[in-house]
Amino acid sequence: MASQAWKAEERAVAKIFGTTRALMKGTDEKNDIIHPVWLVDSKLQNKWCVKKWFKALLPAAKTEGKTPLLTLRTKGERLRLVVMDDKAFKALLGAWERENGDATAIPV
Repeated sequence: MASQAWKAEERAVAKIFGTTRALMKGTDEKNDIIHPVWLVDSKLQNKWCVKKWFKALLPAAKTEGKTPLLTLRTKGERLRLVVMDDKAFKALLGAWERENGDATAIPV
């Protein structure tokens, strides 16, 4: 049987959001967890250059007492991605929900 580690990863991500993973059974749906506001696609890969770049930020962030953030944008595109540690994201999510309620999407 193939590894089921990706299912465990989806469960761990769902726990951050206080919910459960979506049971899609081979569909092309992109939402890996059930949540009224967030649509989350979770990936579990062995190699990501993003991980290397983010890990390089950790020592300086720790020394300066700051939260590390990595931004990514492809030249010529407007879309910019922000990468952060799941613990920092969970704290941010908690603050947003306390301020705005569970079912309020962050405007994009």
